[in-house]
Amino acid sequence: MNLVEVIAQDELRQDDWSKALHTFGANNQIQIIGWTKSVSGRKLYVMKCHKCSQDHELFGEGYFKQTKSELVKGGLPCGCSHIPKWSKEQHMIRCDRAASILGYKFL
Repeated sequence: MNLVEVIAQDELRQDDWSKALHTFGANNQIQIIGWTKSVSGRKLYVMKCHKCSQDHELFGEGYFKQTKSELVKGGLPCGCSHIPKWSKEQHMIRCDRAASILGYKFL
């Protein structure tokens, strides 16, 4: 996603945890940049995955949102996750890529 899509109409805020420059992922590829609106009293942290941001077609600029508790438990919100949650559009891109490798066209 692009940063504008991730923060929508909420402003990007900073707190002590987001200012501490925490990184996550096997290669420390995910960096917290701030937080935006709370859901049920929990802040949604905005982060950028430097690995996913390299695939603009699949991930846009590579920005994602996740709660602190999920991050600390090891849950990654991006394609680097053990079980990524793909959108319909992402599934279509992945199918198109796999089909072209096999010499087919995904319709």
